[in-house]
Amino acid sequence: MAKCSEAFDAWLHLIEGNTRVIYTVLVKNNIPAIVKHGSLDWRNRGDVPPPLTLHWWIDVDPYRIDYRGRDWYNFNPSNKSIIEQVPYGVFLPSDFPLVSYKFERVEELPPLRLRG
Repeated sequence: MAKCSEAFDAWLHLIEGNTRVIYTVLVKNNIPAIVKHGSLDWRNRGDVPPPLTLHWWIDVDPYRIDYRGRDWYNFNPSNKSIIEQVPYGVFLPSDFPLVSYKFERVEELPPLRLRG
């Protein structure tokens, strides 16, 4: 079990490490935050790439924090001129009507142990 936990932690840092770091900062500052896991779809994405699955983001009511979704849809060069339709950073979800987040589960992540 310990090896599974270590592998999961390594994967988490590689794929969505920024989510965990941001969540840790929020928790350490007593800001209620919920880490969610699910998918992100953009109606104007075209055929490539497919909807983003295995996606992580943070909800801090009424805001959402997502630094990865726009990166995913930037893989298609034809999206460059309209990529601002996909949120990046801290935003109000209602400001981005062409994207839809579907969460599968809420993640119970322990905050990182920061040195210093």
